[in-house]
Amino acid sequence: NIHVIVAMNGDEISYLETGILTNKFPLNGFAVVRAMDNDAAKDHSTETFMNRQLICPYVRALVVDDEPMNLVVAKGVFRDYRLIVETANSGREALKKCETEHFDLIFLDHMMPEMDGVEVMHLLRKAHPDAPFHIIALTANATSSARDMFFREGFDEFLAKPLENTELERVLRKLLPESSVTYIAAS
Repeated sequence: NIHVIVAMNGDEISYLETGILTNKFPLNGFAVVRAMDNDAAKDHSTETFMNRQLICPYVRALVVDDEPMNLVVAKGVFRDYRLIVETANSGREALKKCETEHFDLIFLDHMMPEMDGVEVMHLLRKAHPDAPFHIIALTANATSSARDMFFREGFDEFLAKPLENTELERVLRKLLPESSVTYIAAS
């Protein structure tokens, strides 16, 4: 079975006779599942899932990026999820913070001067071999080969910049224990 879904900017046009499904742009995973009338949509339908906001109170996150504006944006995005957010503007600063503070999640920019995110991740793993943190690569390079490289190197997950809420939420649900993730009514 092959399903074809067309994302459109304008009004929906029906392709009923052809079997092509349509959806308004931007297309997201929930729209695709709903359009295909998949059983997975039953648990995450627009009415029940999209009207709830995922939050992760008490989860501590470190965001590492050499670009100050990226840190401001990330801090704002992560605060929407009620994460307790610290920032570092270099790999060296991140390593220093991890010596004295506990983090559940560490979001590492890939391309940084001095030490890139891969090198920082390796140093963190070596310095804290039993630490229960998860390290997520942040990169503008969203190719499948880059993604494969990050997993091969030892990252727990990968997020493309700019951050998309659906991808961020997927990562949060995957990496955090169920007890750390909850939902509230969307405002």
